[in-house]
Amino acid sequence: MKNTPYIYLLILAFCSCFFVSCEDYEYTEIEKQWQLREKKINDQTIPVDTVFYSFRKGVFRHLLLTSETTSVESFGVYNKDGNSLQIELKTREVYVDWDENTRSFQIEKLNGSDLIMEYNDTTYIFRKY
Repeated sequence: MKNTPYIYLLILAFCSCFFVSCEDYEYTEIEKQWQLREKKINDQTIPVDTVFYSFRKGVFRHLLLTSETTSVESFGVYNKDGNSLQIELKTREVYVDWDENTRSFQIEKLNGSDLIMEYNDTTYIFRKY
């Protein structure tokens, strides 16, 4: 019974730490990991299943699976404004098929399971992964 106040203090300290560490951040619909399923260039469709785009709190990750056990990553930042999405790569591997480190996409469709973006004459079709 003598330890009862200490137990209450310990519980209070634990609860305080728990609530302080909780984030007050509202996730947007694009903040997921997306698997590129196909690229459409003009009338040609190219199936893809080894490329992933991830968006989280302004950080972008491009992941390419090079085998069943290895992958290559590039990182950058992104900004979504309405249906416009700008991505700037800060680290870039040779496996990223971009001409420049910055690319502006037009979002054609975005929901809980699908993301379709366009850049110039190329349409990128993703699914939530």
